[in-house]
Amino acid sequence: MRHSEFLIALIVPALLFRPATVNAQTNTPATQTPSLEEQMKTQCSSVQRNPDGTWTINGKIELHNRGSVVSGGHGDRIGHGISLDGTDIADLFEKVCAAHQT
Repeated sequence: MRHSEFLIALIVPALLFRPATVNAQTNTPATQTPSLEEQMKTQCSSVQRNPDGTWTINGKIELHNRGSVVSGGHGDRIGHGISLDGTDIADLFEKVCAAHQT
C-alpha cells in the first residue's frame, strides 16, 4: 500500500464515523422535574410507615428538587428532620403515601 492510499484508508473512516454534532439551541422545551408530591406518588410502594412516624425504604427512592437530591436504599429509614429544600420528607410521605398503606 502506498503512503497516500494509507492516509485515505485512515481519513475516510474517521469522516464517516465522527460523532454527530448536537445543536444547543433547539425549540424543544426543557424537561421539567415533577413536583416532590408527584415524585412521591410513584415511590409510595417503595416505603412502609413505621408506628413511630418514620418511614422504611423497601426498595430504592430518589427525589429531586431544584438540583438537590434525597435518595435511599432498602432498609434505610427516613425520619422527621430530613428535608429537601425546606420540605420535610417524612411529613410529605405522611401526606402523600399514608392513605395508601395497608
